[in-house]
Amino acid sequence: MTDDNEKCRVCKAFERFYIKGDKRFKPVDSGLCRETRTMVNVKDSCEKFAQRRIGKRLHGRTRYYLNELLLQITALRCLMEEDMYGQNEE
Repeated sequence: MTDDNEKCRVCKAFERFYIKGDKRFKPVDSGLCRETRTMVNVKDSCEKFAQRRIGKRLHGRTRYYLNELLLQITALRCLMEEDMYGQNEE
């Protein structure tokens, strides 16, 4: 028996399946393994297991991209306001 931390549910190659509920998507106990290209259970394990990276790095990356998007949106807003005010003056 393998360690509980080496289950498919924490493998980076595992993509869980979801079903649509009334208000949100609900996880199913099976998914797709991208390494073996087969359907597996969350409690399964194999020799190709690789720990999924979870942590602050993801949050930092998300903050970075959100900040970049906000900067682009702000720049577009400024351009639109300049164009709008330029048309009003004419």
